[in-house]
Amino acid sequence: MINSCLLLIFLLAIGLNFTSSKFNNNRQSVHQGSISRLGGIIYVIAFLFSCELFFDIFPNIIFFLLCLPIILIGFIEDLGHEISPKLRFIIMLVVSLLTVGSFTELPFISFLYISEDINYYIYILFFSLCTVTIINGMNLIDGVNGLMALTTISILTSISFIVEHLEINNLSTYLDLSLIFLVITLIFNFPFSKIFFGDCGAYISGFVISCLLIYIFSDPTLLSWEAVLIVIYPFTETVFSVVRRLVSGKNILKADDQHLHSLIFKFLKNKTRRVINANNLTTLILIPLIFFPYFCVYFFHGNLYFIFFSIFLFFTLYSLIYFFFYDKILLLK
Repeated sequence: MINSCLLLIFLLAIGLNFTSSKFNNNRQSVHQGSISRLGGIIYVIAFLFSCELFFDIFPNIIFFLLCLPIILIGFIEDLGHEISPKLRFIIMLVVSLLTVGSFTELPFISFLYISEDINYYIYILFFSLCTVTIINGMNLIDGVNGLMALTTISILTSISFIVEHLEINNLSTYLDLSLIFLVITLIFNFPFSKIFFGDCGAYISGFVISCLLIYIFSDPTLLSWEAVLIVIYPFTETVFSVVRRLVSGKNILKADDQHLHSLIFKFLKNKTRRVINANNLTTLILIPLIFFPYFCVYFFHGNLYFIFFSIFLFFTLYSLIYFFFYDKILLLK
């Protein structure tokens, strides 16, 4: 594990020195200057070099081949090249369908049950769409310093808590290693924004998290709704963005700057007049939302009614905060 950490630090150093005009964060509109977006590919390389197996479902080579298309589209975008949103969505969906179809067991969702024969295909489609939702949600929140790293830490810590109860030792090792990687990367990302996960890191993190949740929550003793709670922030961000764009008549696949962290940043930037201060304050304001799922999982694990209430409460808090800052931005105009 020490060798893995040293490898990650070495790769981070390479990434920090690889910043050039090609990596100018044009789409990272809440930042100024040129920031390396190689955090994601660094994370992928470090992980592949430090683990013999991802976990019991796939040998490393099979998992890597399933990840490869997502890694490639993320890396291409991090190099500054545009990929059609439709093509990106199709690639993500196809990869998700192949991956979910490879699982021997899937979590049980009572409201989707029709019959044994039909349900297998409905479940594959449902969990594939969920995977695409989480992948895009992780990408959406990679906008301000530390936001995606802290969100991923919250998610993996919640998963680790459940894995400890299930006593899946090899998965615990992977989660511990991933959390160490994330904390080290966070040091470079917050508060000084020396490196970003980029699209590659966001896509692969969302994909891996989705695979972990499908694998773990196929255990019939666990509540599937608890998985929803664990990824409620990126899930809400994606669903909220899709609904918002549909209501306003915009293309649901086209990026915009109306996300929750974007609104908070605009408001704070107007108040502080400094990008770096507004950027870091945005993350600090969102920390309660980021770690809300972890504390709910820790205290209410296995309690269906409290899990439902926690999901409802998160949606309510998110909506209230969103429209509060949305109104503030309108007043500024």
